[in-house]
Amino acid sequence: MGSTSDSFSPMPQCYLLTGLAKLQGIKNYLTSLLENDIKILIFAHHLAVMDEIEEHLKNIKLGYMRIDGSTSNDMRKKNVKNFEEDSNIHSALLSITAASVGITLTAASNVVFAELHWTPANLLQAEDRVHRIGQKSSVNIHYLIGENTLDHILLKQL
Repeated sequence: MGSTSDSFSPMPQCYLLTGLAKLQGIKNYLTSLLENDIKILIFAHHLAVMDEIEEHLKNIKLGYMRIDGSTSNDMRKKNVKNFEEDSNIHSALLSITAASVGITLTAASNVVFAELHWTPANLLQAEDRVHRIGQKSSVNIHYLIGENTLDHILLKQL
């Protein structure tokens, strides 16, 4: 039987490091986009990346809500309702895997992928949170790609 180190794969660590390496660019891009007084969905995969983005949203003092794997069903419903109805909530910080199905967020017209996902279908499902009956405007999808990172490999799958 082999040891744990024999089966270690560097890919998950590289995947996380890609997200972390892009954080300053992500923050700058979000700040610029949010200056336009619009509602956006921000999708990320890693909690560490989501935590940093959330801290940035707090620092720039814009209303936001968050849904990740630890968000209860009741809180998910409350967050979605608040995002859809409250003009002071400008961004929804969402886990690609926890919030890519089962919710409708048509108040947004922009979707930002801070990170990509291994499974292209998960990205399409996430995009579909705004591509719904009731959407009143065109939707802009923004993929933030880190130069010379794992993103270029993942992007080829799209």
